[in-house]
Amino acid sequence: MTVFKGRKTGGGRQGPGAAKPDSKSKGATRRKAVAPLPVRVTIAVVAVLLLAVAGFMGANISAINTYNQATNSLNQAISAYNNPDSDLQGLKTQQEQIDQEFQSASALDPLLLPSVKSSIQANRDVSQKLTQKTTKKLAKQEGKANANGTGRTGHSSNEAPGLSDEQRKQIEETLKANQPASGSQNNNSSSGTKDDSNKAKPW
Repeated sequence: MTVFKGRKTGGGRQGPGAAKPDSKSKGATRRKAVAPLPVRVTIAVVAVLLLAVAGFMGANISAINTYNQATNSLNQAISAYNNPDSDLQGLKTQQEQIDQEFQSASALDPLLLPSVKSSIQANRDVSQKLTQKTTKKLAKQEGKANANGTGRTGHSSNEAPGLSDEQRKQIEETLKANQPASGSQNNNSSSGTKDDSNKAKPW
């Protein structure tokens, strides 16, 4: 009886001559996952543009905030200038600070929007004019005060100096010496009147 042996197929160990997977194909697959160079350049350019826009908007927001604060202070300064009882020296100091705020608001002038730039420029001109008017008004006020002080000093210098103790004593002695003379004159005048009264009256 003849026995036939079957062949083993699949699932067995591969012989030393079996084919192995190519390592180059794996490397090619990994390289395909990295973005190409043009895409990376585009992403970098977009990121730079976004940063520039953010800086541009930040500069305008900062300038607007400073402008609003300076404008509020300017309105208060105008009201104080129109008040006749206001402190001009304090107002002048305040105006100098307001001018500096407007100068700070326009520091980034090339980055500001046209509307923001024109508003800052207009109020800065108004502030500078108010500072000049306040300085002139203060100088005029100080000139009047100095003139009044000089006039009072000159008037006091024209007054007679006070009497010394010796002069007072001399005057008192002179008055005492004149008292008897004036008394004798009064007596003579009284006696004269008595004689006249004793005369016979025509009626």
